[in-house]
Amino acid sequence: MKINKSHAVDYETIIQSATPQATNTWRPVPHSDVMNTVIEEALHRDLNVREIKYQLVDVYDKKVRQPYQDMFATMFMESSNGSFENMLGIRNSHNQRFGAAACSGSRVIVCSNMIFSGEHIISSKHTKNVHANFNNRVSGMFDNIINNWTSQEHRYDGYKDTTISSNEVYRIVGEACRNNQAIPAGKLNKVIDEYESPSHDDFEPGNAWSLFNAFTEIYKECPTSIADSAKRGIALHSIFDTHCSDAIETRQPEKLQTLLALN
Repeated sequence: MKINKSHAVDYETIIQSATPQATNTWRPVPHSDVMNTVIEEALHRDLNVREIKYQLVDVYDKKVRQPYQDMFATMFMESSNGSFENMLGIRNSHNQRFGAAACSGSRVIVCSNMIFSGEHIISSKHTKNVHANFNNRVSGMFDNIINNWTSQEHRYDGYKDTTISSNEVYRIVGEACRNNQAIPAGKLNKVIDEYESPSHDDFEPGNAWSLFNAFTEIYKECPTSIADSAKRGIALHSIFDTHCSDAIETRQPEKLQTLLALN
């Protein structure tokens, strides 16, 4: 099978999208059912859903356009402290190319060319128990999302609580550039310039969080493969986690007490 370019659509179009007849072994789920399962779980957990983008894709078999379209969607959710954004990727096929699936993470890739990646991935084949299986796996994925957010909030709040001197700025940047592990050495001065004169007012210099965002801003100028981008992100976090470890550890019991108070 081959696919044509995707078409951006609204939720109403997703609802109206036709679903093929089920067979004894294949039980296709309406695209709207898949989306409703994910959206309702997010709302049930009081998550802040900022935006959802939908796409439908034409599928061709031997140059003949198939009567049903596949769906891809991305959902953007903000963390409770507003420091970062988490994404969900959702897809569902009405042409037996894949089952009902979702992936989550700080960066996800959902493409009609079958690329589907994230930190957490779930999938349910279109078989007899597809609804129950997908619902349970979506719930488990949101457990992972929330646990990941709690860990990230510890981390980024710790960065914000850690003040840094000029000498520490140069030491951190130098460590990040060593062997190009977190950023190419040729970008060293640009990171420092971005830190001292940030493009965004929220990142005025003075703490590790501001310097971390100077790196991520310059990352936009460093096109790289997905794998290399992930390696650089891991290396950068490792450097800042080490430098801010005391503040991160101080934040952890505070967050734990907050979570216990809510239960």
